[in-house]
Amino acid sequence: MILGMGTDIVEISRIRKILKKNSYEFLSKVFTRKELRESQAKKNSAEYLAGRWAVKEAVSKALGCGIGSDCSWKDINTANDAKGAPKTSLSGTALKTSRKKHAGKIHVSISHEKDFAIATVILEK
Repeated sequence: MILGMGTDIVEISRIRKILKKNSYEFLSKVFTRKELRESQAKKNSAEYLAGRWAVKEAVSKALGCGIGSDCSWKDINTANDAKGAPKTSLSGTALKTSRKKHAGKIHVSISHEKDFAIATVILEK
């Protein structure tokens, strides 16, 4: 049974500008250490981080909480599995909100096209 769904789109140039400013302080408030470490290994880290940003927003929409109140940016971590598919894990208040909704599985899809990254998330019981 589907409990929630969220979609978000991010302009990659927005993330590229943040990276050019070398704003580690800002990035470390949004992304987990693992996400930042993985982005450094990518050829296009702006594209990679834009996709992760979109996932965070989409998860918060699927949970119905929004970023800030019932979940924080770093409560949502996305990494690729052995086949390269994105897998999202929750912690902190996002995990508590997920448990309140009895969410069992998080389905994630990320796509990149020219200037944009988009993510769709489905929460399943």
